[in-house]
Amino acid sequence: MAANLVIRNVTVIDGTGGAPACGVDVVVRDGVFAAIGRGAGARADLAGAETVAGEGRFLIPGLWESHTHLRSSLRGGDEAERQAAIDALLRAYLGRGITTVVDLGGPVEVYRQARERQQRSGAGDGARLLFAGPNFTGINGWPFVLHHDPTCTHQAGDVPTALAALRALLDRAPDVVKIMYDGEPGRDKLPREALVALIAEAHAHGLRALVHVHSAEDTLHALEAGADGVEHSFLPTPGHEAAEAERVTAALAESGAYLTPTLAIWEQLGRAGDGSYLDELGAAGLLSREEIARLTAPEARWGQDEFPHHPKAECRARLAAALRFLPAMHAAGVKLAVGSDLAIALSRPAATLREMALLARAGVPAGDVLVAATRHAAEKVGRGASVGTLAPGQIADAVLLDANPLDDLDYLLRPGHLVATIKDGHLHPAAAR
Repeated sequence: MAANLVIRNVTVIDGTGGAPACGVDVVVRDGVFAAIGRGAGARADLAGAETVAGEGRFLIPGLWESHTHLRSSLRGGDEAERQAAIDALLRAYLGRGITTVVDLGGPVEVYRQARERQQRSGAGDGARLLFAGPNFTGINGWPFVLHHDPTCTHQAGDVPTALAALRALLDRAPDVVKIMYDGEPGRDKLPREALVALIAEAHAHGLRALVHVHSAEDTLHALEAGADGVEHSFLPTPGHEAAEAERVTAALAESGAYLTPTLAIWEQLGRAGDGSYLDELGAAGLLSREEIARLTAPEARWGQDEFPHHPKAECRARLAAALRFLPAMHAAGVKLAVGSDLAIALSRPAATLREMALLARAGVPAGDVLVAATRHAAEKVGRGASVGTLAPGQIADAVLLDANPLDDLDYLLRPGHLVATIKDGHLHPAAAR
């Protein structure tokens, strides 16, 4: 059942990057923001609506995780167990204020079932799931060489094969298309003409196309082909860092495409095995003592082996480069989106929050980090007209805090200041603090 709700006298930070609006009422009717403004609650005809006191509190849009992979939690078990695993993950996200999760490469039928169950049940108690289904790569390309799972990745060595696979996938109604453009041309890399064709086909069916990249050249090719989003910060060529960053920044700004730098995965892979990193995450409220103990147990072997395709040194270089380049990119108007990719040391919700913290560390102002985690993340996958900001007509996803995250982003990232998460207008109070 759709929800009716009134939050009275709250400060609204609407996700557009504008100034906060103090002392306003937020009215939700049938799961959608119906009115936002001073006195709006008094004018609303909402008999029986739930009322929440907003004085001294701050309302922001629901957060997004716009690049993750849930498949590692679905290994083994029957279908019921796989669906239960998805439900548990989505509940965990919602518990940290993340109302929408975008999976960018996994088994489409498993995710379709989860989406259908969410739609049948109404609000549910977990984050909304959007998905790409299988991504597209070259023959024996990344990440097929890691998991060897054709339900998660389509291999294509030419345009007809790529388009045939995409058209079959479109029958299963993915929310977005994900393309891997990484590897050696003529060997394991998706041909450039296939990249162009896949993006054009996605656009012809009204879907956004997001492209995984490795190098600056990959990034430029993806943007020239019409990519709506670039996934990952690029690995710069030694001696050419500044020139490559300048070209990529200009191309991103001109195209209007979204950059999801996935700083959190570069940090997790690059600092694997580093005890001081775990101490830092623990101090930030992102790892519990129990989680640290599990990671550092001898049988866990955390950090003892290099992650395939992404050695530690490369990941540290990508993180350091992104932290250097992001201030100029942000100043040039590049649209950033929050997405953390895999969760290696962190839980998935904690990885999303760490991504936001790293954007702030790179010099992105707190208000713009919020935009990256809400409005831009929704726009990246073509959902900006219906969700991602606090505005009449938008789906009522929001986070209610007892402190201003613009004063200190830690008020949002650390446990303790979350009062409630609102999804589809339904209020989910935070666990006892």
